[in-house]
Amino acid sequence: MQHPYDVLAPEYATLLAAMLVDPGRKHKLTARAATVRELGERHRDEWAEVTAKTGVPRLWGLASFERESSSDYSRSPAQGDRWDRVSINVPRGLGPYQDWGDACIAAYGIDQLDNVGAPNWSWTRSCYEGELYNGFGPRAHGRRTGYLWSWTNIYTGGKYVADGKWDPDTQDQQCGMVPMMAALLRLECVAPAH
Repeated sequence: MQHPYDVLAPEYATLLAAMLVDPGRKHKLTARAATVRELGERHRDEWAEVTAKTGVPRLWGLASFERESSSDYSRSPAQGDRWDRVSINVPRGLGPYQDWGDACIAAYGIDQLDNVGAPNWSWTRSCYEGELYNGFGPRAHGRRTGYLWSWTNIYTGGKYVADGKWDPDTQDQQCGMVPMMAALLRLECVAPAH
């Protein structure tokens, strides 16, 4: 593998220690995290089934699903297309599925997230799997991926604006997975789920 976890884990640890959320986005992040959490609570049983079958933590899943589908449960966690139809965006040709949970389980199998093993999901592993899930393309352009780091001091710009089309000047407007996971975790500490 071109980018093995063991090689990248120390880099992720350094970036996690240095990460600061953009002060101008803190309020928006907190508000969006509350919405993501609330939507996740409505689908708690589905998340429990996905986690039981794949070992992928709900925290990682919520943040990734927000990136892929803006937490719209009519959409696939693989790329944001409807799960009840055959997908047209990369990865193409997936589905249709019986329900959102089946689409999620299939999506996590594509990059073998289901093989990581529940006890192995650390913060560095979550970063690695998030970058792998979305692709190492920004890294090939010498940039940190917005998929993980947007809305933080780690992200300096650049984004794929369409499948295979890189724009070094585009700023990712979506919140990255890492600040979203941190915000969701803070919400769980303040207001535990029932």
